[in-house]
Amino acid sequence: MPAVLHLLHGLPGSGKTTYAAKLAAECRAPVFSPDDWMIARHGSNPPAADFARYKAAIDTEIWQQTDALLQQGKDVIHDSGLWTRTERDIARQRAADAKALTRLYSFEADESAMLQRVLQRSAANPDSALQINEAAFRLFKTRFEPLGPDETHVTIRT
Repeated sequence: MPAVLHLLHGLPGSGKTTYAAKLAAECRAPVFSPDDWMIARHGSNPPAADFARYKAAIDTEIWQQTDALLQQGKDVIHDSGLWTRTERDIARQRAADAKALTRLYSFEADESAMLQRVLQRSAANPDSALQINEAAFRLFKTRFEPLGPDETHVTIRT
């Protein structure tokens, strides 16, 4: 049976990380979360001017590990949001190159609920959660590309 790359698509606070943990237990797969790597390397509130550079380096490392695991026939979970069509297309192509399948999950939640979750998480976990304020959440929303009608997915409502 081919490996599966599980792709989690959604805004912060939509429930991706909670679902990723459940999915990891079910399929015994590692979860790769750029947020966790960012916090471990650069803290919970890295400078905005450096964030894109930091994230690019982290993404490169995550993909190196993902590619190796998929080629070994092991499932992997990406808890990264996949906000753009380009990111999703690249992920699907990388899985195909490794002869793996992809399963895309789209997370939907009320915007006010997502914002509330993010603000609560930031306040409750100042050192272990990326710090996202309301302005950042609103900015992220403008960068978020919904799935296209041709992107087969499972919808998760939280």
